Amino acid sequence: MELDKKIDQYSDELYVDLGLIDLPEDKKAEIYARLQDHLHRVILDTLSKVLHTKRIKEIEALMEQEDYGKLAKVLRKYPQHAEQLEQKVQDEFDKLRVTILEEQQHAKAEQ
Repeated sequence: MELDKKIDQYSDELYVDLGLIDLPEDKKAEIYARLQDHLHRVILDTLSKVLHTKRIKEIEALMEQEDYGKLAKVLRKYPQHAEQLEQKVQDEFDKLRVTILEEQQHAKAEQ
């Protein structure tokens, strides 16, 4: 899984699907960071159930450094978990999309 590309793809989808293209850059950056943090947590939560603590700490450090190239190399060592991880990331993205949509609708209603 190339997480950086996934995050870029998902953030672009959010901006388009939710009509957020015209948001100021700082708001887009906030959504991007939120998406990134959320996906990092999902990955760590999912993998912590199947990998040793030492490997989880390594993965966590790579995500904190946003070293997605090395992260992809580490994750390739565990192809048996790739499908589950991909599905979990997709599911969580879908949930986050709904949450952000609801927040945007609520913010518009308050204006």
